[in-house]
Parts: sequence; structure tokens; C-alpha cells
Amino acid sequence: MVQTEQLPFNKAPDGVRLAVRLSPKSSRSEIGSVACIDGEAVLNARVRAAPDKGKANAALTVMIADWLGAPKSNVRVERGVTNRRKMLHITGDSQELAARLKALLAKAG
Repeated sequence: MVQTEQLPFNKAPDGVRLAVRLSPKSSRSEIGSVACIDGEAVLNARVRAAPDKGKANAALTVMIADWLGAPKSNVRVERGVTNRRKMLHITGDSQELAARLKALLAKAG
């Protein structure tokens, strides 16, 4: 069970921000568990795409959108475009997205 202080997201006025640690060029694409890196909770994710010309970021945003059941256009990389640690912004109802994230993370963890 994921504890409240270990959640890798926070609410924003127009959605949520989700901290992710991405591993590109993996053998498969998947959403992993929550980890604490440098005191910050992050969601581990792996994608098969290489970090070439934004392909890994695009694969990540599509995977997160599918995982959340959100439109792909609502998920974007807000920070960390060239870094493994990223901050995604997911546009939508912040209460609904937070509840959905909590439920999905509870299943994963």
C-alpha cells in the first residue's frame, strides 16, 4: 500500500503533476512501482522507445494516458525533457485524476 506522503503526484488547478523516472530502451513498456529518489516520490516507468528526438517522451505520455484512461492530448512533459526524471502535467479534473492515480498506485504497490 502506498502511503500518502509517498505519492508521486500533486494537484494543480487544472489537473495533476506526476513525477516519473523513465528508463528508455527497455525490453518492454510498463508502469512500475513508486520509489523515493533524493527524498522525492517518483513513479518508475519503462518504455521500449529510444531517447531519440523525443520518441521516449512520446511513448511515455501515450502509456500514461492509456493507464489513466485520459486523452493522450491531456498528458505532456512539463519538465525534464532530456532527463530521466520528468514532471508530467495531466490536464483534467484534479480531484478525479488524483482519485484515479491513488487507486492505480494502490493496485501496483
